[in-house]
Amino acid sequence: TKKFSTMVRLYDDRYEFVRDLGSGGFGRVFLAKEQVSGRMVAIKQLINRGASERRIILKEIQTIARFNDPGIVTYYHQFSSADDLFLVMEYCEKGPLNEQPFKPEAIVYYLIQLANTLQRVHEQKIVHRDIKPANILVNKDGHVKIADFGIANDTNGTRAYLSPVELRHGIVDPLDARADIYALGVTMLELLSGENPFQYKTLPECERIHAGKHFGMERLPAWQQEIILKAIQPLPELRFQTMTDFAEAL
Repeated sequence: TKKFSTMVRLYDDRYEFVRDLGSGGFGRVFLAKEQVSGRMVAIKQLINRGASERRIILKEIQTIARFNDPGIVTYYHQFSSADDLFLVMEYCEKGPLNEQPFKPEAIVYYLIQLANTLQRVHEQKIVHRDIKPANILVNKDGHVKIADFGIANDTNGTRAYLSPVELRHGIVDPLDARADIYALGVTMLELLSGENPFQYKTLPECERIHAGKHFGMERLPAWQQEIILKAIQPLPELRFQTMTDFAEAL
C-alpha cells in the first residue's frame, strides 16, 4: 500500500522513497530507505503485469533467491499495490560495471568472477538470457553482481547481445546456456574496446560484421581477441561450451 505524508512517500508502509534510479518498458527502479533499519534498497516497480507474468517473475526470483550467491544481486521480498508488483532487492551503490573507470586488468578479473557465477547459475538449469553491462552492478565494496533475472529461461533477450543465429531463427532452446556465453563475450568486447559493434544494427549488418570480423577490437591484446572470437562464434557448437571453459581461458 502506498501512503503519502508531508514530504515523505512510503511504500509497503516501510520503505521511504529517496530517488529514481532508472526506467524502462517494465516500469521503473527507485532507491528507498527501510525506515526501521535505515538500510538502502533498490525497488523495481513492474507496472500492469498480468497474473501469469507475475507467477513467472516470482518463480524465477524465488529460484535465484535460493542461491544466496555473492555474485548475484540479492532479492529480499516482493509486495503488490493495485496492479503493480514491487520487487525489493539489494542496492549496488556504484551502478553498472560499464559506468566505472576500471583498468583492463580489473575488467578481466571481474569477467572471471562473472563467468564463475554464471557457471553456478547454469548448473541449476537457469539461463540468464539478458547478460549485458547494464545488468552487471558494482556494490560499494567493488564487488560485481549479476542483476535482473526477469527473463531467465525465456525466449527473449537484448538484440545487441543475441547471436545472428538466434536473431534469424529465434531462440530454439531457452535452456541452452551457450547464449549467456555469447552475451558475456559481447559484454567483454564492449567493456574492453569501449563499444558494442552490434548496437542498433540490423540482422544482415550483424551477419556482415561477423563474416568480416569487423569487431573494432584491433587494439586489444591478441589473447583477449582470441577469447572474444571464441565466445561470440555465431554457431553455439564453436563457442566455449561452459562458463568454466570461458573463465579458464581468461
